[in-house]
Amino acid sequence: MKKTVTSIICALILTLTLAACGAGNGGTADKENGENVQIPAPWTDYDSVEEAEAQAGFDITAPERIGNYEFDFARVFDDGMLELIYTGTGGDSVSVRKAEGKGDISGDYNEYAAVTSLNAGDAQITLKGDAQDSYTLALWSADGYSYSLSLTTPMTESEWLELIEANMQ
Repeated sequence: MKKTVTSIICALILTLTLAACGAGNGGTADKENGENVQIPAPWTDYDSVEEAEAQAGFDITAPERIGNYEFDFARVFDDGMLELIYTGTGGDSVSVRKAEGKGDISGDYNEYAAVTSLNAGDAQITLKGDAQDSYTLALWSADGYSYSLSLTTPMTESEWLELIEANMQ
């Protein structure tokens, strides 16, 4: 009899536990309105470069277009980094980032097969890509700021130099 009662109690506990786990959504529900609660994004989006510059506390060179890409929006990260997003016709995009200090601010931690350097003005630019003379990421520092320029479509060294000299100086 004791074994039967114990078995029934264990079965009830197991059933209640499973029901409790399946009833919610992993503890991420807002109890009042039933919506999911998520961690807030570490950035704020802006429609204009001027608003983003005011929030970041510094200016950035922001052409209306970079090659075939048009300015879409700006964002400022909680750490003060400013990013401009340009979009193209096929969903391709360009990301331009600027932050105080030195170092890689691209957020791109991929290993690249091809890495080279070139000079534009006083800045030494590091290019990274998947093949020689086919680069998608540029990094440099100048005047106390770090920069990154990231493309979804690769370009050659000469195209990068032309792009940076025309738009980022």
